[in-house]
Order: sequence, then C-alpha cells, then structure tokens
Amino acid sequence: MIAAGVVASCSDSVESPRVLLVGDSILNQSADAVRASLEQQEWSPVVAAFGGTAIEQWTARLPALIAEHDPSIVVVELGTNDCTAGPDCPIDQQVEAALDALSGAEQVLWLNVQTGPAYPAGAERINAALEAATASHPNLEIVDFSDEFAGHPGWLDAGGPHLTPVGQLEFAKLITDAVDEFHVADA
Repeated sequence: MIAAGVVASCSDSVESPRVLLVGDSILNQSADAVRASLEQQEWSPVVAAFGGTAIEQWTARLPALIAEHDPSIVVVELGTNDCTAGPDCPIDQQVEAALDALSGAEQVLWLNVQTGPAYPAGAERINAALEAATASHPNLEIVDFSDEFAGHPGWLDAGGPHLTPVGQLEFAKLITDAVDEFHVADA
C-alpha cells in the first residue's frame, strides 16, 4: 500500500540529511513551518521559494542550487503558476527540463497541484505531466498535495490555493512525512 500522500516509491536510502526545497508562494508562506518540521526530524533543510514563480523560471537556477547545497533530497512545490494562459503551455517539456536540471539530486519529491475547487487553470495537465515523468525519472516521487488538502477548506485561505496558518502546518507535515520515507545511509 502506498503511504498517504506519496504516489510513487523510490529507494528508501539517501547519503545525507540535506534537503533542498524550491517553490512558489505556497512554500514561501510556509517556509518557517516546513523548516522547523524537517529540523525536528533531524533533516537539514534549505528553502528557496518566491511567490509567482513558474517551473520554467526555476530551471536555470536549479543546477546552481544543487551545486551549492549538495542535497540528497529535493522537494519541489511548483506548477500552481504554470499553464494559466491556456492549452498552449509546453508543461511536459518544462517538467522534463526541471528534472534534468535536478539530475544531481538522489531523490526528487514533487508536490502535485491542487485541482479544486476551480484553480489553477491547467492543474490536471500539470499533474498528468508530473505523473508521466515518473516513467523516465526513477528518482522522482509525486507527493499528493491535491488529494491531501481536498475536503479541508479550513486549510485553504479564501478557498485556496494559499494556506491558512493551520494549512501551513499541515503542508509542513505532508512534506516532512514524504521526506521521512527516506533514511540516511550508514557511513
């Protein structure tokens, strides 16, 4: 049975406790809760998150972040700001380019995009692109942010996609639970 929130499973061992988290405003507003939750579980997180950013904007930044922080696990919370302009968005290529840029990480955990109630436009396409990418990227796991937050209106500020203070804590727990599926290999 798949652990709550995790869609796919990879190796359960990583070389270090270093975790890099990249994202948009959802991660940015929850950075303190996420950092504290991971540190409590003895992970070493670095959060890089900026509101309004899309997958394509991160692709060039990711190799430098990987080189600087040498994470074993990268957590990605991106996609909410992608494909809002319609069906011509090349989301499959953007996801592939971002994953190629993350090739230095042992494991990549990518949170899918919330699909309800009516935001963001293209959420299903983004989630389908992420799911398809798992076939060619064995180190990729999808963390089911959408289903975990569905039915919890108290976690979403004004219906979402941003989070209430309680939602930020639940978001931190979702990420920490996904990271905790791994353990640091004995030296």
